[in-house]
Amino acid sequence: MDSSTNYGPQTCLYLFILSTSRQNTDYTECLLTPLKKLYNKHRASPTIVILAGDFNYPHINWEQHSVPADREGGVLINLLDDFHLQQMIFTPTRISQTTSFLLDLLISSHPALV
Repeated sequence: MDSSTNYGPQTCLYLFILSTSRQNTDYTECLLTPLKKLYNKHRASPTIVILAGDFNYPHINWEQHSVPADREGGVLINLLDDFHLQQMIFTPTRISQTTSFLLDLLISSHPALV
């Protein structure tokens, strides 16, 4: 589900992500076109972007903002860098007896509004 609304003079874009069995890179790359269009259309006023959901990139190190070269996640890191977005959750969201991963993310262009 996605939604775009007006927030005063600014445009807001909300995207909720639920990963599927296909490769994560596919849906992350699909975010590029709408984000580019949104940013190009609203150059005069900053666009508020909020992305939330199950991105399912367990190998991203969010404290270092990096991912090993042999693991998925580089496309998402680049997307955040390109659009000046910040990932705001830093504690594991999936915990088992032997592992813990940060898979569910909250990403925003304006963290103070979240």
